[in-house]
Amino acid sequence: MMTTNTQKPALPLEITDAVIDHLHSDISALGACSVVCSDWLVRSRHHIFSTVQLWPWRVRRFFELASSAGCTFKNHVHHIELDDAKSKNGRSQPLQTTPAASPDDAPKNDSENNVIFIDAMSKSDLPCLAHVRSIQVRNVNWTSLTPHDQATLRSRLAKFTKLERLEFHDVVFHDLREVVRIVHLFPAIVHLTANLTFMKYLEHNIDCASRLKMPNQLRSLELGTDDGIPVVLTCVESGHSTPHVFGLKLHNIRPHHLHHIRRVLRHSGKNIQKLTLAFERAEFIRGSQDSLVNAIDLSRLSQLKVLAIAGLGLSKTSSPHTLESAIPHILEGIESSCLDTIELQFHIDADTHESLDLLDWPHLEKVLLALHFFGLGQVRVLLDKVRSNRDNELVDPTLVGDRIRACLPELNRRGVLYLQQVEAGGTDELIEFEGEEK
Repeated sequence: MMTTNTQKPALPLEITDAVIDHLHSDISALGACSVVCSDWLVRSRHHIFSTVQLWPWRVRRFFELASSAGCTFKNHVHHIELDDAKSKNGRSQPLQTTPAASPDDAPKNDSENNVIFIDAMSKSDLPCLAHVRSIQVRNVNWTSLTPHDQATLRSRLAKFTKLERLEFHDVVFHDLREVVRIVHLFPAIVHLTANLTFMKYLEHNIDCASRLKMPNQLRSLELGTDDGIPVVLTCVESGHSTPHVFGLKLHNIRPHHLHHIRRVLRHSGKNIQKLTLAFERAEFIRGSQDSLVNAIDLSRLSQLKVLAIAGLGLSKTSSPHTLESAIPHILEGIESSCLDTIELQFHIDADTHESLDLLDWPHLEKVLLALHFFGLGQVRVLLDKVRSNRDNELVDPTLVGDRIRACLPELNRRGVLYLQQVEAGGTDELIEFEGEEK
């Protein structure tokens, strides 16, 4: 039972808020903090309910709790995640509203059915969802819905009037038209993640996309599927759309995507401030280096501030792949006076440190030093965590880090070079020697 403390707190609220913020991922500790007093309750609820994972077996119980008179989190839900693939045993289970909750914690004796995405959205007008600014949708097949159901679903989604970010992952549509209709529902939207699959032929989708228009307020895009990259980029660079995209993140880039990337960089490049290009490296083992350099033409990106290139690798081969050989030439094309950060993410084969010698490090450093002279603030080299083939232990990042610093000595001497070890597809983790001069 929550107690009310009318005495002056022993510590300023700024300090207690900082302590609670430090516990943001410890759900048990946050639960204990929430029963101390009303001030602690508000701050704790902010972290516990800021993100809610509405898996099918949680939906019914969550909305029962949210509709109750004693609900204490009505103003704290800002991000919701829905995934139709997260069903459990064909039954709906009691809701766990914490990001860290495990499906294995759910009781197994509940006889209620799973609640899929379209039905969950029937409660989109609940007060607890009035402040939602971000929605993530996974594993939903829009083509299974009738036109009437699609219209109904759009009317329910329109209730999220404050939505700023919309993420589609592994979602199936007939073509891009329905996606554009949905995005236009949200007057405040600034970001779209569109990892999509389309049922119609690619040629039809590209032709359809060329006649569509994304909202002018859309500021950033993230794409990473064979359908999503060419189709959405076609929509962005067509004459019907105004190029207001400031951030562009592309994953799983393959050679047949290069034509579409080249066109969008030429059309929208003057506005792009942050660009991430993550290549499917196996697709660029051999090929024309010139075609790759011409496609990734960064000379028009006059406002570019951050450039990240991922999917690079160094392995035990007689020569570097086309992708790694092209990187210095791609970077030579940068003419932005606003450039602050370049990130290069590498995967290095375990037990193969000598593979570092396959890259033309002197050429790469020469290009980076020239960019540093014109204002580049930092060069971040990200290294994927790898395990030894012999004992499955993580390779010591300091061994590779020391080699890279030796390969880029002048950048290291100037304090421009930073190293990070990262989980592939995960959160960056600074390695202990970052920024330390050797």
